[in-house]
Amino acid sequence: MKKLIILLALIFCVFQAFGQKTEADRELIPYRQGDTWGYCNRGKQIVIAPKYDLALLFGEGLAAVRLGDKWGFVDASGNPVTPLKYDSGGYFSNGISRIKINGRFGYIDKNGTEYFED
Repeated sequence: MKKLIILLALIFCVFQAFGQKTEADRELIPYRQGDTWGYCNRGKQIVIAPKYDLALLFGEGLAAVRLGDKWGFVDASGNPVTPLKYDSGGYFSNGISRIKINGRFGYIDKNGTEYFED
């Protein structure tokens, strides 16, 4: 019985750790209008006006967007969290996202702090 309780507790913790999504993660989806991308809600109402060349899914309340050849991150209101300065950006998971700038790979946290591998 004790092993069963431990197993159930472990399963609950795993689901809690990997199942937490913000409202933006669940509600906002990339939306294309012509050649530009923004975000709409599930009811197809535009929330962030299309102005980007590419928009990725939200992860942990932030999303990577590209304008020209530079990437940056926005919040669920469309406010920039970082400038559009990265050569690549990715999806936030466990509080970080992979980035590339000037040929260097690294990570950025949700506060905009950059961490590089070299």
